[in-house]
Amino acid sequence: MKRLQKNYRILDFTIFVTTNSRDLIEILDENFLYPEARPLPAIRGWFSLEVDVVSNLEHVRGLVDEFHYSYDHTQDALLLSYLDGAIRVEISYPNRKITARVEKIALHYRAALGNWLLTIPFAELVKEYKFYFMHSAALEKDNRTLLLAGKSGRGKTTLALALLKMGWRYISDDEIYLYEEQGFWARGGPIRAKVTCKTWEMFQDILGEPERYRGKRLIDLEAAFPDKVLERGKVATLCIIKPEETFRIEKLKSIEAVKELFSLAFLNSHPDYTRENFEFLANFCYSIPCYRLNFTTDFEELDRWLTEIIRVNSGALK
Repeated sequence: MKRLQKNYRILDFTIFVTTNSRDLIEILDENFLYPEARPLPAIRGWFSLEVDVVSNLEHVRGLVDEFHYSYDHTQDALLLSYLDGAIRVEISYPNRKITARVEKIALHYRAALGNWLLTIPFAELVKEYKFYFMHSAALEKDNRTLLLAGKSGRGKTTLALALLKMGWRYISDDEIYLYEEQGFWARGGPIRAKVTCKTWEMFQDILGEPERYRGKRLIDLEAAFPDKVLERGKVATLCIIKPEETFRIEKLKSIEAVKELFSLAFLNSHPDYTRENFEFLANFCYSIPCYRLNFTTDFEELDRWLTEIIRVNSGALK
């Protein structure tokens, strides 16, 4: 089969993709639509992604959710294995190249597959340019950006939609890239949010009435909230979030915030990049006010507290 080619622009980088699978191109098209800066900045660099989709040689009876990684010192490459080897990825740092082999059965994972083949490798390679990935929503108000960091299922998308509805502006609901440039800045991830049916029902007045479905569906937030999507924002405050029955917000010591962020950044990589990533996170947490936020569905109360936090900017609660 003739190999297919497609270029993607993510942040200020170009990724050249070649593959033998049209289905894979459709999956990447579906998941990797990023907001564009105006005017478009110059390209900082490029990477290549080569993917071969092969027959189900080893996993004809199903997949096991196992993940392994290792760093090859001789080749200066990070080796990743997902679903018990059904997806194998090699990230070559000196060649800026991602090579992957995917068994056909793994294509059913769609959004997760896109993360394994593109998001994680891309996050690794842009560390060379001092961009650092974090699982976090980012919202802006009064030219100050709030980060809502948390693992999958903690409510990042729910809070992003709630604050959007209350007048905040959107940078990301799940993935950001942090960098330092006269302060700390957050660049947004894909503008198509992955939304559960439960979350959709909470905001059907702005998203429309959903059909019942399992898992998550994509919504285009730029279409749902015209003129409220930003490409980046200067960070004023970070909150580590968790849904609870009682609202509570407390200031975190810098070292506590660093520990909380360990699981929300990709630190298993090239040894030098791992050290630099850790130092960046430590400097970030010592420079930015950080909080632990237990939130409820009283979004008006949440809006009042978060507006006050970014207003004072020093992190001191009144």
